[in-house]
Amino acid sequence: MRFVNDRLSQFARIAGSQGQPKTGDNLLEITPLLLGVLDMSDPIRRGVQTFAGAAGSVTEPVAESILIQDSYDQVGVQALNSRDIAFFAPGLWHLNIFKQFRFDGTNAPGSLSQLILTSVATDLGSIIFNVLLSQHRYYIGAARDYNRDIWLPMLTTWKLNTISSAMVAGDEIHTMTSIVARRFF
Repeated sequence: MRFVNDRLSQFARIAGSQGQPKTGDNLLEITPLLLGVLDMSDPIRRGVQTFAGAAGSVTEPVAESILIQDSYDQVGVQALNSRDIAFFAPGLWHLNIFKQFRFDGTNAPGSLSQLILTSVATDLGSIIFNVLLSQHRYYIGAARDYNRDIWLPMLTTWKLNTISSAMVAGDEIHTMTSIVARRFF
């Protein structure tokens, strides 16, 4: 089978390995063979804890595979908590996200904890689009474990952000997010 598709040449352009597509670059030929597949990402060279701040920034995003740990524990009154977890460079990324959420206190179905993927423009950091990856509401005894495996072919800088709604006296929340972010190119 033959397909005409410009995705690979777009990624080659982003990666800086090629300026303009050459003849045949947009032609994908699939032979009728069944073979094993081994994905070879950039090796993981570092890990970060987000209590020290987000990994990367809009102007200097993370451009290599990384391990990220984000924890949030709060008892009692708390205003809205919004934190950037990491900023990532354009490219093909594979994310494995594991999130634990525990809440006890007052029922507040309008309150929630979210994990959001946001694509940002590098010039002023303006938002291009948002995608909600997970959302958990504040109910007495709420306990959720969440695992998500995502492939992201991103053409712009992007970030992961976590938001936890305000809490009142007697509320207790515990969240932990563990992310294995592997970059392929």
